[in-house]
Amino acid sequence: MRKLTRFLFFALLTISLQAQTTSTYRTEAIDGNNNFSSTLEKFNTTRTQISAFVTWDKDYIYIGYSGNTPNGSISDGGRQFHIYFDTDPQLDPLQGTGTKFGEQWTWNPVLPFTANFHYVFEVNGTNEFLKVYDGGNLGGH
Repeated sequence: MRKLTRFLFFALLTISLQAQTTSTYRTEAIDGNNNFSSTLEKFNTTRTQISAFVTWDKDYIYIGYSGNTPNGSISDGGRQFHIYFDTDPQLDPLQGTGTKFGEQWTWNPVLPFTANFHYVFEVNGTNEFLKVYDGGNLGGH
């Protein structure tokens, strides 16, 4: 029994030490490398070939993408990425103050939550848009 107790103690200690060193609240280096954790910071997008990653610190939200589409790399110029933010999450994600209807670009997305902000950027770096929900629609800002 004593050996089992000692084993469990060290096993839990090891797990807790690993848990403390892996966190999604951290600063991401902006260096062109994907340093995101694929187990803690990765989530699906509307395209199965593309993965998105997110982490944050006290000042910034860091978002990264990786993958390819049937039409080429996600880093090809002219590709647009849409990010929706819900700033007042509710237990029922459709009961917030934003909108569940995304903006029509190539298609009309219906969101699983109510977005208060919509951010779009283009890969070539020449275009970006921030839209804020004003109670009726997502307007330019």
